Amino acid sequence: MSEVTEKYYDDWICIWNEDYSKIPSLISDDFVGHWPTRDIHGPSELESIIKMTRDCFLQY
Repeated sequence: MSEVTEKYYDDWICIWNEDYSKIPSLISDDFVGHWPTRDIHGPSELESIIKMTRDCFLQY
C-alpha cells in the first residue's frame, strides 16, 4: 500500500472512531455517498450518517 493510500485509510478509520476533524481533509463539499436507503451530500451529512451508524452499534 502506498504512503498516500495508507494515510487516507488511516484517516477514514479515525473518522469512524469519532475523530471527525479528519473529514475536511478527505471529503469535499460536493461529495456524494450512496448509502442503501439514501444519498449523503457533503461533509456534514457524512458526519451525521457515521454518528447514526455508530449509535446503532453502541446500543448493544
